[in-house]
Amino acid sequence: MNDFVTLHVQDNAYALYLDDERGSRIIPEPVGIFAEAIVQDFIVAQIEISAEESALPGLFWVYNRHSRDEIKKNHAAKLATAIQNQTRWFQRLVRRADTDWQMFHQHNVIADVQRLAARYLNLERDWVHATVDIGNDRCPACSSVLMRPVPVICPNCQCILDKERYEKLAFAK
Repeated sequence: MNDFVTLHVQDNAYALYLDDERGSRIIPEPVGIFAEAIVQDFIVAQIEISAEESALPGLFWVYNRHSRDEIKKNHAAKLATAIQNQTRWFQRLVRRADTDWQMFHQHNVIADVQRLAARYLNLERDWVHATVDIGNDRCPACSSVLMRPVPVICPNCQCILDKERYEKLAFAK
C-alpha cells in the first residue's frame, strides 16, 4: 500500500506472580521484544499467510519514534519489502476467496480482509460487493438477529415472523 500508519510503542512491563507471601513483581519488557510480539502475533493470526512465499501482512517495527517521511527515507528497504509481502498475501487471499466463492456462492464465506485485498489489487469480483444487510430486527421468540429482508420464518427457531406472507405460501409437509 502506498499509504501506511505508524504506531508508537513504549517500554512495557508485566506482573509476575510469585506466591501469596511475596505477591507479584513487576518485570520490565524491552520495547523491541514487545514490538516484535505485536507484529508476529498479528501476522500468525491471519489466514493465507506463507513465510515460504513471503506472503505476509506488511508489518515491521523499528526503534524510536519516526514520522512517515522518516520511515520512507530511512527505512525504504523495509517498507518496500513490507509492500511486496503484503501484495503477495493479498493475492493469496483473493485466490482463496475465488475458490470459496466458486464452491459456495455465499457472502459469509468471504472475509472483509479478502474484499480489501481485491480492491487493493484493483480486481473486480462478484464477491467484492456481496454483503449481507443485517438490521436491528430480532426474532420475538429466540431474539436472534435477522437478515433483511426479514424472512417469513425465523431460520433459528422456525417461529413464523410474517403470518400474512406465511399463509400465502405453500410448504411441503
